[in-house]
Amino acid sequence: MLYDNNGLRIVPHPGQQKIPLLRTLIQLIHFRKVFWEFSMKHLASLLFIFTLLAFGHVHAQEAPVPSSDQESTAIPELNEHILRIIRQYPTDGTHKYSWTGGYDGGTKDMFLAGEKVMRGNSNADTYCCGLTLEVFLKTYKDWLQDSGIEESSAPLSAADWKEFKRLWFVVDLSGPGPSAALEEYEIGESIDPKEAVPGDFLQIWRTPNNKGKVSGHSVIFLDWVRSEDSGKPIGIRYWSTQTSTNGIGENVEYFGPFGGMSTDTTYFSRLQLPSNAQVTQETNEAVEKKESSES
Repeated sequence: MLYDNNGLRIVPHPGQQKIPLLRTLIQLIHFRKVFWEFSMKHLASLLFIFTLLAFGHVHAQEAPVPSSDQESTAIPELNEHILRIIRQYPTDGTHKYSWTGGYDGGTKDMFLAGEKVMRGNSNADTYCCGLTLEVFLKTYKDWLQDSGIEESSAPLSAADWKEFKRLWFVVDLSGPGPSAALEEYEIGESIDPKEAVPGDFLQIWRTPNNKGKVSGHSVIFLDWVRSEDSGKPIGIRYWSTQTSTNGIGENVEYFGPFGGMSTDTTYFSRLQLPSNAQVTQETNEAVEKKESSES
């Protein structure tokens, strides 16, 4: 109650009593309207965030790969060579990511048997499948040189390159990419994820994101990312080129729904070429066979 200076009670006019209540009702209606508009505008984003939080445990459950107590596979010599090659690339943004036409995604023009088989662009930009293909070609040419094999008589020739690149770049959505190319020309094969070691080639496909879009990525495997609690693999650390690293660099992705890596359509493959000793033996056998047939 309110009183004046003489101690007399002040009785407000009936209309004055209704004003605060009316103002409160107006504010409440306005707040509900604003809250409703905000909720509708951001409903998809909120549902996406809540779903990720609810299903975060799926990462560790979905990866069909070895637990941390299993022995790791020894790294093959060619994989070691691939790792040496990728360490030579700058990771300071020199070769930015650019998914555009007019070039093949590598840092420069590349040749096989004197024929240009890959085109770079003037900015030395890159995109994922072109960069991993360039790494493959560098490794392959080094192997030819070390083995004393002429590029013109190599198992994968310049004439084969167009089809090889087509397969490497993935023919169909969610296709295998590098493994299809390596197997077609018998210079590599698909491998089980449990056998993956640094230097293997991967074609990643992601699950549909909150807009239903599926995307892929061509990378070189470096390591598993494991759960701190269970030790189970929940993601992959890899080398490639992507916008998140301003071009060439290492990156990490996780398995899971709504844009995470798919365990069903992520393909692992390995380059497999004869050792120098095998090449020498096969060459000697071919020479002996030829000499015996001529005698």
